[in-house]
Amino acid sequence: MTCRQSERMMLRARDGRLAAPDTESLEAHLRQCPQCRRLGEDYRSLFLALAPAGAPPHRTVAWEQLRTRIEEREAEALRPEYQRWALKVIPAAVALALLIGSASLLFSPRPASEYTPSEELLLRNTNPLVEARTILEQKRLEDKSMMLIFASNEGGLSRRR
Repeated sequence: MTCRQSERMMLRARDGRLAAPDTESLEAHLRQCPQCRRLGEDYRSLFLALAPAGAPPHRTVAWEQLRTRIEEREAEALRPEYQRWALKVIPAAVALALLIGSASLLFSPRPASEYTPSEELLLRNTNPLVEARTILEQKRLEDKSMMLIFASNEGGLSRRR
């Protein structure tokens, strides 16, 4: 066995991935090679320095994490189907209700006026002759006609509401 092979095997042994025959050959090489023994001690001290105080070995932590994930998936599989469905539908239903409510407020028809046009003029204290005077003071006939058309159009829309 070469020193390079023994170094790879030392790292595999640290992770627990070394087969029994390879472990025996690594130990035999370490008994014979002082450089690899020193390198093994360096690796050991390095891993001890990097490990947090009181932390379990690496494989134990990985196994605990894996066990936790397995238990979570089993618990999820045991949850009834209607609960998983409800968890997805409830937020969608709330969003749809908010959308419908806001749309109904936004597009609701305005209340029709309870007053006749004459009553509205009196209550607002406006003079209808001001608009008529503006139309009548126009010099061009086309301008008067257009203004009359638009004025009559506006009055027709307000009565329909």
